[in-house]
Amino acid sequence: MGSTLGIQFYNDSKELVDTNVHDLNGHLTDGVFLCDAKYGADKDVCYLVLATARSYHGMDVKGMCENIDSDFFRFSCIRSTGGFDE
Repeated sequence: MGSTLGIQFYNDSKELVDTNVHDLNGHLTDGVFLCDAKYGADKDVCYLVLATARSYHGMDVKGMCENIDSDFFRFSCIRSTGGFDE
């Protein structure tokens, strides 16, 4: 049962990541507006993807991880951007 739930969570998360990567393509500077228009896990993953992409490109990510409600995705955001927000 646990494995099935884990696999389902992975598949759902992967689909959300793929969708948000597509949606945010070319919108790193104004992506916050796209993420703010979303709800629930979709919003959390949007901010995770945006913060990770902005960090990768050397852009400011301060406070982005704080917009994520899910503890799991917030922790992933903090880890992917190189540390805790100040």
